[in-house]
Amino acid sequence: RFPMAAAFSLHWPEAEGRLDGTVTLEADWAYHTPVVGLSVEEVLQQVELLREQEIHRANTTGAPLFEPRGEPEQLAVRIEGPERAACGQPAEWTVRLWPGGGRYVTTYRYRVLDGEGRPGAWTTVYAPHLTLTPVPGQTGLELEAATQDLWAPHGTRTLENGWTAPHPDNHAASAQRTVGFDCGG
Repeated sequence: RFPMAAAFSLHWPEAEGRLDGTVTLEADWAYHTPVVGLSVEEVLQQVELLREQEIHRANTTGAPLFEPRGEPEQLAVRIEGPERAACGQPAEWTVRLWPGGGRYVTTYRYRVLDGEGRPGAWTTVYAPHLTLTPVPGQTGLELEAATQDLWAPHGTRTLENGWTAPHPDNHAASAQRTVGFDCGG
């Protein structure tokens, strides 16, 4: 399980839209409650009531707002996507990291299993999303993702070639998935 986070983006009707300058966002109110089924009107009424009472921040969840620091932060990675993929149909798998907002060094790779289930060579993926279309003669796919925090808790180190890398004792996590293809063997 991963915590909820807000994400904001801009959308415009033209497919080739472009910003001409810097855009800023000022949030008037953010409202989150564990109560399901509220209408937009009910939420707006509750926000208006809070404004009238000059309450600028209210915890409606009953859960603590802040987590104590001082304990090591846990880093998690997972690979999302289907457990089985249909032959001839594209399927997508995505790497997700938690917590977000940090700077991580992440590797993501896959290898296809042949008709007898033997793995082929590893192929590195240079994006968080992988889309593959299974073909006859393939029985599955193995996926691996590994990530390490660039900064926490020990900062970076400089490699012999001059590149910056995480300290070996920085927070790290890994995930593996095996996916079946419905292509026969």
